[in-house]
Amino acid sequence: MKKYTLQGFSLIELMIVIAIIAFLASVAIPSYRSYVLKSQRTIAITNLLKLQNSYEASYSQNNQYPAAPTFMPANTTYYNYTSALSGSGYILTATANGPQANDNESGTSCSPLTLNNSNVMAPAVCWPH
Repeated sequence: MKKYTLQGFSLIELMIVIAIIAFLASVAIPSYRSYVLKSQRTIAITNLLKLQNSYEASYSQNNQYPAAPTFMPANTTYYNYTSALSGSGYILTATANGPQANDNESGTSCSPLTLNNSNVMAPAVCWPH
């Protein structure tokens, strides 16, 4: 007759595995959140550039900037977009919503993102170089 011995993990082994998983999660989760914030910022920058293109296309046809843009981003979950005529130009703004407002680059808040007709981008550190 065979004897069966029960084998399993000791409590110490289980606690070591849990500690390793907790450490990996503490490193991975903030990195993932940072990646998500930067990817949403990239989408906002792309939308601001599309808005700029719509203003410039209208200017090339009518020799003046339109009172309202012909393009407006459809998804405004992470950013609210506004445009305003300013003197002989315009200012486009993307203001972060909710957790996206925590987005920063090198200690500088990346909300709001602005772009004007002279192609001045602010804050500059938040825009791709």
